[in-house]
Amino acid sequence: MASISTNLTVTIVTATTPEGEEDLLLEAEIVEDDNGGVSTYYVGTTYFLRLFKSTTVSSLVKNSNIGTVALNSAGLTTTVPYDEDDPEYLTFTGSNTASLSKVYESGFSYTVIGAAFDNEGVETTITLSPPAKGEKTVTANKECYGVFNVSYVTKYDKYSFMSPVTGQMLIFFIGSDT
Repeated sequence: MASISTNLTVTIVTATTPEGEEDLLLEAEIVEDDNGGVSTYYVGTTYFLRLFKSTTVSSLVKNSNIGTVALNSAGLTTTVPYDEDDPEYLTFTGSNTASLSKVYESGFSYTVIGAAFDNEGVETTITLSPPAKGEKTVTANKECYGVFNVSYVTKYDKYSFMSPVTGQMLIFFIGSDT
């Protein structure tokens, strides 16, 4: 008798309390490389996701409507952009701040793409300062217009998830500073 695999649809939601608290960052993603290159999920198979959080998140609630979600490894690091991913660019459009795609841990480097300009349209040299650990906001030494190719190390926790039944799997994380 042939075995039949059934697909599982996975939705991940992150939230912080109190709602709108800017210092609390909580983001999750499923990375194909963590799951043997697959992007289709099957019932009864364990998969992994990455949870990125600011250092201000001191308590975390996790759950799912079906199946299980469990912490697999904490405090893992990786370089952004990931291997074979497109470069990450920061664009400054007349301000002195821009946000990284992931929380910052260490090793910030950047290269200006072409030229950077001050708010009067004059070409200038811009110096970027990395965010504090667990944050995303990069600061330029002055308001400017420019695009920068960046790389840095981010930190995350790895969670496993699996459902024994077919359906829509909702995984959620709620972080707070209390």
